[in-house]
Amino acid sequence: MSVKKKSLATIQIRRYLPKDFDAIKELIQGLARLYEDEFNDYFFNSLMQVRMLDASAGTFVAEYGGKVCGCAYADTERDPRGVLHGRISNVNIAETCQGKGLGSALVDEASQFLSAMSISGIWANINPNNNNMIRIFERREFYTHAQSNGKIPDPFAPMPV
Repeated sequence: MSVKKKSLATIQIRRYLPKDFDAIKELIQGLARLYEDEFNDYFFNSLMQVRMLDASAGTFVAEYGGKVCGCAYADTERDPRGVLHGRISNVNIAETCQGKGLGSALVDEASQFLSAMSISGIWANINPNNNNMIRIFERREFYTHAQSNGKIPDPFAPMPV
């Protein structure tokens, strides 16, 4: 009788490095496809360079078995009243690495990063159809705060009078 041994790959959560660019780009392109958004290489490259220099922005990557297969962004922003909030977005795990604790580890790292910044709260952008990600945030005492609606404007539509 043979016993199968489950290999335990190492999970590492760390800050983004330029060598991670292609892996993170692929993950973000996947999000763009999911939301039927455009993806601009030039803008993404510029954004990642700026994020590395911005002390109030954290870009985290998840390595599983030595391969980058997840990411999360942590940012600060002021609401219209001038109150500083943290924001976690773009938590994304490659399909082949889902269910291994990477999403939880990324959310924990992003939350810890933001909590050190004297913010009044943390917002999270979560796909309402992604029940697994919703549960990850709920287990960390995140609650539904507001609904955000969007619109894609028609550039050829007549201006309202």
